[in-house]
Amino acid sequence: MQGEVPEEVTLDASGVVGDRAYALVDHETGVVASAKDPRRWAGLLAFSARYADEPGAGRPVTITLPGGAQVSSADPDVDARLSAAVGRPVTLSASPSSGAVYDGCGQTSTASLPLGSSPRCQRRGGPPPARL
Repeated sequence: MQGEVPEEVTLDASGVVGDRAYALVDHETGVVASAKDPRRWAGLLAFSARYADEPGAGRPVTITLPGGAQVSSADPDVDARLSAAVGRPVTLSASPSSGAVYDGCGQTSTASLPLGSSPRCQRRGGPPPARL
């Protein structure tokens, strides 16, 4: 799912505030949907999402479906509408499971890391780094 490109961001201990605040979870596998699995999820690239107001965990997002229809994360039928759009049962989740790992955290450089350290994408408590 495509996200938005904000002009400004706020950083906290976990990264960009509001980045990866939601996940689309496949009912069949229990795994977070990712276009990195194109056999199942290539269609996600036709979706986009943006915050309705200020970004942050638990704040509503507006999701634009292929064809232009929109659904809010706050709508009671959001899961049904997203499931119909992707063609399989899914749930929009703002609560990642414990030990959730996010690949592709978006770090393109290790220049700002202390010598000898490596980038980590695993959530270690608190809100996950979030990009929808």
